[in-house]
Amino acid sequence: MAHPNRKSDGYMPPQAIDLEEAVLGACLIDKRAMINAVKYVRAPEFFYKSEHSKIYAVLLDMHKNGEAIDLLTVSQALRKKEHLQAIGGDSALIALSQKVNSSAHIQHHGRILLEKFMLRQIITLSMQITSDAYMDDGDIFEILSSMTKGITAIQNETNVGKEKPFEAIVREAMDDVQRLSQPNAFTGFDTGFPSINQKIGGWQKGELIVIGARPGMGKTAFALKTMSSVAKTIDEPCVMISYEMRDVAMVKRLMAIESPTLHSNQLFRDGLKKDEYWKELIDVAGELEGRNLIILDSMPNIYQLGMDLRRIKHERGLGLVVIDYLQLIPPEKGGRQNGNRDQDIGEITRELKKLSLELDIPIIALSQLSRKCEETPSKIPGLRHLRESGNIEQDADMIAFLYRAEYYFPDQDPDVAVFICEKQRNGALFNQPLGWNKNKAKFYDNEGAQEVDEPF
Repeated sequence: MAHPNRKSDGYMPPQAIDLEEAVLGACLIDKRAMINAVKYVRAPEFFYKSEHSKIYAVLLDMHKNGEAIDLLTVSQALRKKEHLQAIGGDSALIALSQKVNSSAHIQHHGRILLEKFMLRQIITLSMQITSDAYMDDGDIFEILSSMTKGITAIQNETNVGKEKPFEAIVREAMDDVQRLSQPNAFTGFDTGFPSINQKIGGWQKGELIVIGARPGMGKTAFALKTMSSVAKTIDEPCVMISYEMRDVAMVKRLMAIESPTLHSNQLFRDGLKKDEYWKELIDVAGELEGRNLIILDSMPNIYQLGMDLRRIKHERGLGLVVIDYLQLIPPEKGGRQNGNRDQDIGEITRELKKLSLELDIPIIALSQLSRKCEETPSKIPGLRHLRESGNIEQDADMIAFLYRAEYYFPDQDPDVAVFICEKQRNGALFNQPLGWNKNKAKFYDNEGAQEVDEPF
């Protein structure tokens, strides 16, 4: 296989030797130049020519150590590393210093060097992926995973922070506060529960939200309700990734939630016996068909999940993603990649958090809880009950739990549930009562219900 930094088949790797010389020359004649250069040119490898790479490695070390940079000091540093003759001696340094008159354009030149380096990295990755693809025993999902991780590594290595004037950020903050000051206003997507909107401002873009509960508490019902509510208010698709339930069953549950009178038993077991029920079902189906909802079957692994979401974002835009549920997402190869499920979950939550930021969307991941919460007298869930917790508590921006006391204690009100917020990075913790309709498997806002100190 040809090396990506050498001429092959008539092609030269992407490079800009003249700009490499301009950047190095500017650093040699202007002590302030390195401050601007390092924004785009982070490492010696960003230079194509090996002599230039050696010089920049010395410049970086001197800059990090706060040393004065000029022709004499750089020459001495190169001599100490026994690189002076390899780069062409003092005459080469003098020639570089004469390439430019000032460092005025160093950021522009540095950005171009960054782009050339990224192109060379892409070529290297492509050659490796091509080689792997030709192997008869290659695993397709492993190859796709390597490609995705390689692209992510290039992005992380070369990411340049976007700078805004501070006064612009202050104005944005003021605008947000003004919006929040309006009656019933919130900044994120409508959760479907006005009482929760007031506490969290809606689902926020760029955040990973984890909602945990024991089986039977209504995690999927809550997710369907909130996804449907978001889909009513935005044009971009809302995506449900289900590892536990077929798409048809998911839609039936959504129909029961959106219908005024139809309940789950009618749609799953009994069927419809009256014409008016059929009319209602047709009306609900027509309304749902008009919403931009996508239900995806189980993804082979976390990286394939990310690739599909990026594709949807590119093709159609993307509003909200719901995953049912976290512990069923396979790691890189679909099994216990690390031999430790806590580490696997940690890998998965890190990727989900990165996706929420990259795609600028809220990601809601439902989570199973350990049986230990049922061993307590109250059965109330908490952070310590997150199953195979890994990095969930660290990576999530919000962690909440669903709890219905009547599930464990028959003397409690069967129509009451509680949304327990145990972590909110940018807000207070709270326990918000919600209504629960058992026949429809539906949560609803319990009008007039005040926040409670304890869920039970």
